[in-house]
Amino acid sequence: MKLIPKTSFYMTFLTNFSEK
Repeated sequence: MKLIPKTSFYMTFLTNFSEK
């Protein structure tokens, strides 16, 4: 799926934060 870069960055940030 192709989302806006902002969403992608946000998702990555949330994933990293959640993984911690």
